[in-house]
Amino acid sequence: SFASTRAAEMASALVEHIRLAAAEQGHSEAVQHFTVPYILDHIYYYRVHDFVEQIALVNLLDDIIADLNSKNTCPIRLIVLDSITFLFRAMDLFRDTSQRTRILTTMVSQLNTIAAQHKVAVVLINQGT
Repeated sequence: SFASTRAAEMASALVEHIRLAAAEQGHSEAVQHFTVPYILDHIYYYRVHDFVEQIALVNLLDDIIADLNSKNTCPIRLIVLDSITFLFRAMDLFRDTSQRTRILTTMVSQLNTIAAQHKVAVVLINQGT
């Protein structure tokens, strides 16, 4: 599950790294707005509990991104889906692997379209077995 404390630790390390790099280049003033709260305020987290919710979220993602981008000066640039296949393997409904593959392929196709339309990177993390 998502660990907000770990996200804060990573944001803190990133801010320190960026500030040090900017100071070395003489651009300290350019990154003053880049703070831990700024980073954390721009992380949107959606937890899904089953494959139906996952499919629904992917179907709504285009609208969600458009809505968030219209409200913020900082557009969405990264989507991370962890783990794309876990919920399909956890449920015993997909004994027919071809059906599971078709659904996952459709989701990946939708994510690819969203990536191109919104100019976002999409990272799919898969649970290894």
